[in-house]
Amino acid sequence: MKNWSRIVLSASVFVLFSVITTFSDQVDLKGKVIDEYGQPVKDASVSLCKHSCTVLTDMNGMYEIIKTTSDVNNRVKKSHAVIGINRKFLELGDYFHATVQVLSIKGELLNQVTIENQNRVPIEQLVPPKIQSQALILSIKTGFGTVNIKSVRCGSQWLWNDQHIIESSRSFINDRSASAALDSLTVKKDGKTSVSLPVTSLIATMNDVVLRDIPDPSGNSLIGDVTFSEPSRTFKNSLSVKMSTVIADAEIRYTTDGLVPDASSTLYSGDPVTISATTQLRAAAFKNDILAGHVSTVIYIARNFDYTSEIPIIIMEGYGRGKPEDKYNFIDLAFMTFEPVNGVATLDNLPTLSTRAGYHLRGQSSMMMFEQAPYRIELWDNDNEDADYPVLGMPRGADWALISPCTDNTLIRNVLAFDLGKAIGLDAVQYRFAEVFINQDGGVLEKLDYEGIYALIQPIKNRKNTLDLKKLRPEDTDPVKLSGGYIFKFDQAVKDSGMILLECTGAKKLSEAGGGIFGPKKKVDSTATCWGDLELVDPSEPNPQQMEWITAYIQNFHDALHAKPAGDWKSYVDINSFVNNHILNEVTRNVDAWIRSHFMYKDRDQPITAGPVWDYNFALGNMTDGFGGWGSSGTATGWHVLDNRTGSGDWHTMMWKQPEFKEAVKQRYLELRNNVLSDNGVVKLIDDVRKPIVNVAQRNFEAWPMGKCMSSGGMFGMGSSKVTDSTWTGQIDSLKTWTKKRLKTLDSLMQTLP
Repeated sequence: MKNWSRIVLSASVFVLFSVITTFSDQVDLKGKVIDEYGQPVKDASVSLCKHSCTVLTDMNGMYEIIKTTSDVNNRVKKSHAVIGINRKFLELGDYFHATVQVLSIKGELLNQVTIENQNRVPIEQLVPPKIQSQALILSIKTGFGTVNIKSVRCGSQWLWNDQHIIESSRSFINDRSASAALDSLTVKKDGKTSVSLPVTSLIATMNDVVLRDIPDPSGNSLIGDVTFSEPSRTFKNSLSVKMSTVIADAEIRYTTDGLVPDASSTLYSGDPVTISATTQLRAAAFKNDILAGHVSTVIYIARNFDYTSEIPIIIMEGYGRGKPEDKYNFIDLAFMTFEPVNGVATLDNLPTLSTRAGYHLRGQSSMMMFEQAPYRIELWDNDNEDADYPVLGMPRGADWALISPCTDNTLIRNVLAFDLGKAIGLDAVQYRFAEVFINQDGGVLEKLDYEGIYALIQPIKNRKNTLDLKKLRPEDTDPVKLSGGYIFKFDQAVKDSGMILLECTGAKKLSEAGGGIFGPKKKVDSTATCWGDLELVDPSEPNPQQMEWITAYIQNFHDALHAKPAGDWKSYVDINSFVNNHILNEVTRNVDAWIRSHFMYKDRDQPITAGPVWDYNFALGNMTDGFGGWGSSGTATGWHVLDNRTGSGDWHTMMWKQPEFKEAVKQRYLELRNNVLSDNGVVKLIDDVRKPIVNVAQRNFEAWPMGKCMSSGGMFGMGSSKVTDSTWTGQIDSLKTWTKKRLKTLDSLMQTLP
C-alpha cells in the first residue's frame, strides 16, 4: 500500500498549477444559476464586470452575455491556485471544482466531498465528528492534478504539515488571480449570497453558479450549549449518540420525551446513548443543579423503508398523538425536509431542515371534507416560539400552509392560478411541491404513512418577500402612520375564533340578504348593499384608532362606488390590480371569486390593491355541477361576474357596471391575449407548473385514487368528477382544452363590450 504519510507539502511552498488559454475578441458567455437545492434562480443579476455587461436570468435560471469587444486581444494567461488549511476551511485558491478524499494515514478512504462553484469547504464537512483519527491525508483532485496534504488534529483545530495554520489562502489569491482572469462574473440575488467567479475565456459555457441563502441571523438553531455526535436525521435500526458541552465543570442532563430537561432529568454518564425509536432528545448543561446554558434539541425519526424522489420530501412526525381534530389547537410535531441533491432527494441524506414545530388543520370545506387534509404548520424554537427558517428555497418564515390537491386530479390548479396571476400582474405567494409522509399513530415511520403530493405555500402575511408593507405597531396612533399597511379579505360565512371584522354601516348586509354560503346568484333583498365577512388579517392586534381609520377608508370607498351617480371611487383603489384580478377570475371561473379568500391590501399612503392570489382549487373547470346560486366553474361559457353567487360584497359587480372599468378590462385582456393569455402562452404555463411532478404524480393516486380523496364522495362535482380521463396526463390535457375554450369564449364576450 502506498505510504501516504511521506507525501507532505512544505508549509512555506504554495501549490501552483498553470494552464495556457487563448481568447478571442468576442464575448459570448452562457450558463445557469441555481440555488443550493438545484432549483433555477430567476431574475438573478449576472454581470461581466470589466466589460460592463449585465443580464438577468430567465425563469429557467439561464443567462447569456453577448458582446463584441475590441480591447481584448489574443492573450496567454496563467492561472495559479494556492491550497492550504486555515482555522475553519480547506482553501482551494483559484480552483472552484475539486474532489477531496479524506484518507487515514494508512490510505483508507474515510470521507469524500465533491466541491462545485466554490473554492473553500468547511473542515467540519470534510471531517465530521464520526471520524476520530488524529492524523489524516487530504487528497485534493482538480482538473490540473492531485495534491495531498497531511493534517494533524490539535485540540479543536487541524494543522497542516504538522506545524502551520495559514490564516487564509485568499490573501495570496488577490495578486495572482488578477493576472489569471480576463474578467470576473458576479452573480447576485436578494436574499442570497453573492458569487464572483474569474472568467478565463470570454467565449464559454460556464459551470452552474450556485447561490445560497444568506445564513440565518436570528440564531434559530436548536443546538444550544450541548452538542450531539449525531445530527438530526432519520435512521433504520439504531443510533449511538454522544453528548458534550463547552461549559466547564458542568454536567449534562437530558430527556427523551420532548420535555425540557431540569435538575431531576437523567444524568448523562459519558457513555453513548442508544436511540432505537423516534426520539426528540433534549439536553442542557447544569452546575449545582442550576441550568448553566442553553437547551439543545436533536430529532431522530426511525423508519423501516427507503425512499427517493425528484422533488423535495417532507416528513412530519406527530409522536403518536393522532390526527389534529380542529384548526385551533397545535399538536407537537417534528418537521424535516429533504431536498434534491443532483436531482434526487433521499431519506438516506441528512435533512435540509429539521426543527420542532406544531400543526393543526386549516381551511373551511377542505378541512371538513378532504381525507387528504390540509394543515397549518408553525416552526418552533426550543421555547415553542416562532422560528423563521427558509424552507425548500423559499424566504424564511415560521408559518406555512401545507395544501393538498384533494379535489383536483391535475394536482396543479391552485398553484397554476398563483403563477397565472403573477404573470398577469398580481401579487402571488411562493410555493413548492413535495411528497409528504405524516406519522400520526406512533411507532416507526412506514411507507404507509405516505400522504401524497402537497404544495407547501407561503401564507399571506406582511413580511419581506411577500407583501412587505409598512408595519403598524399596537402603539401607532400618529395620523401620518394610520394609512397603512393593512391586509384584509372577504371570507364568506367563515366564523373563526379571534376574527377581527371590519363592519359596514348604512344598509343591510349582502351576506344576510343572500342566504349564507349557498346563497343565490341574485340577492333576495334589493335594499342590501353593505358588505359582510370582511376580515382584517394584518395588523393582528389593531388599536382603536387603526380600526377606525381603515374602516372609515373602506366605507368611503364603498359609499362612493354605490352613489348614484357613482362618486370618485377610483381614487380609493388601484384600478389596474382590480382589473387584473377581474380577468383572472373570469379566465379561471373561480367559484370563490370575490367572495371567499379574496385578499386585498393597503400600504401607507397608497390605495387599496387587489391580491395576493389565493385559493383557486375550485376553479378552471373543477366544480362541474354548481349548487343553487353557486357559479359552476365547469362551464366555459358566459360572464362569470354575472353568474357567480352573491355573498360577502358586491364591489366587483358594482365596478362592472362602470363603463370605464369595462373598457379597462377589455383593453387589458386584449393586451394579455397577445402574450401571457395566448393559447400557446397558457399551455406553456401549464406545462411549466406540472414539470416538477411529471415523474412522481402517479404516486399521489396510488395513495388517493381519483375520486376517493373526499369524504363527501365529490359533492357538487368537486374533484373533476365530470372529467372522464382516468390518467393524470389525460386530466392535464383536459385542463388545457378547457382553458383554451374559456379564452375563446372570452374573446367573443369582449367584442360585445363598447
